[in-house]
Amino acid sequence: MINNINYISNISDNNIFHIFYHIIKYYSEDYINVFILSSNIDIENKCQQWRLFVMKKIYGNVQYISTNNINNKMINIPYDHINFIKYQKSDLLIKIIENLIPSNSGKYILINQRKLNNRYLYDYETKQGLDKILKENEFKIPVKTCCFDEMSIEEQYNICSGAKIFISMHGAACTNLIFTPLDVVFIEINFRTSWYCDPVCDDHFNCKIGINDNCNGKLLHPNYHKADYHNLAYLLERKYFEINPISYGGKFIDRNPISKENIYVNSKEIIDIINNTI
Repeated sequence: MINNINYISNISDNNIFHIFYHIIKYYSEDYINVFILSSNIDIENKCQQWRLFVMKKIYGNVQYISTNNINNKMINIPYDHINFIKYQKSDLLIKIIENLIPSNSGKYILINQRKLNNRYLYDYETKQGLDKILKENEFKIPVKTCCFDEMSIEEQYNICSGAKIFISMHGAACTNLIFTPLDVVFIEINFRTSWYCDPVCDDHFNCKIGINDNCNGKLLHPNYHKADYHNLAYLLERKYFEINPISYGGKFIDRNPISKENIYVNSKEIIDIINNTI
């Protein structure tokens, strides 16, 4: 039983994974009134619209409030998103998103293809877009391409809810895994390859050395640590596969080492996973 029957969600972050992580921390089914603090966010921002959509699915009625007069305390210890752990299913997480999980089985392969020069996925051998390569294959089920940046939250939910296989480059958009059916297969393309500096060093950022070159730079963590969606998939009991890029193209967009322009992968590796799971 919680001490306060009212909850004000006050995170100001515009990253949907951070928002979902915050939701986990403070989740309780005992709240009577649930609010989102509006004075520290732009409610028209798409990430904040995602937040409202998800919280309404979880709690029902959610309203904006301009002042924060409640000192909510963290209720749940969220999962480790830095170390790669093959978790057992989390009843808590399943409970939190039970109204988001579609009751149907998936019917198609969904690839989240971002905008050009922003973690855009290519086949290494042909240099064609990964989505084009996949659509040229005769799978048992069709292939659909989406770009979440260009879709409303409802459109994101609707297209994810029909996915049998969900393919995405690592990034906050992978949080939409919570919109997929229970039998989904999740294929995440990671950034393990050439993980040399974090944040991006001056030589890489200023293009003094190539994006694939070793700078012997500094890392925030001793090893590649982007375990957010690997761990989430296991906690939600989703089948998970991880793909290492072969190389990258273009340059770093900002100092975040995942902000690369072009990602080159072995499409045959992904095709084999698809054929072996459908």
